[in-house]
Amino acid sequence: MKTKTHPYLIFLLLFILPFFTINAQIKDTLVSYVRYNLNGPQINGSHTIEIGGSKSNNQVTNMVIPDGPNSSHKITEIDYMDVDQEGGAYFKIPAQTGLIELTKLNRDDFSFSIFIDNKNLKAKSVSFHILEVVEDKIMKMRLSLIKGRFEGVMEYIYNDNGEHIESYTVHGTFQYISPMYERKLKRKNK
Repeated sequence: MKTKTHPYLIFLLLFILPFFTINAQIKDTLVSYVRYNLNGPQINGSHTIEIGGSKSNNQVTNMVIPDGPNSSHKITEIDYMDVDQEGGAYFKIPAQTGLIELTKLNRDDFSFSIFIDNKNLKAKSVSFHILEVVEDKIMKMRLSLIKGRFEGVMEYIYNDNGEHIESYTVHGTFQYISPMYERKLKRKNK
């Protein structure tokens, strides 16, 4: 038996559905967020801190710091805060695209920590892949956009009748977009 494809179905698949997908992608790109999965002894699951929309209590800050006298390398600090859940994530990473490994050995230069459930997890060995960086042309101490992904091992160190160390695996994505750059992209995508 031969099946006949309806021409309206082909039209729908080729022309209408991609429009909705593109609009969903544009909407998703216009917020600052950090999304990650943690797995370990006390904390497991997916977590999101998103700035904007219905999560108006959440906050994000960003600052660019010149690294050295010639300022050829820059470091950015991004601090995501979930006010309702009393949690957050902090990044101190290069303000340039590429790969970087954050370890205990380079914690003075770079860092990554997650605060959740009254626990402060720090990067033990976390790989960052910074995918896109847009420098703010007016405010040099802030980025317009930075986004990337990360994965590796975090550790939680606590004292309970002696020092204890718990290891957690983490993987996730992040994006910071400045309000000015967000408005610019919204105007461009209208």
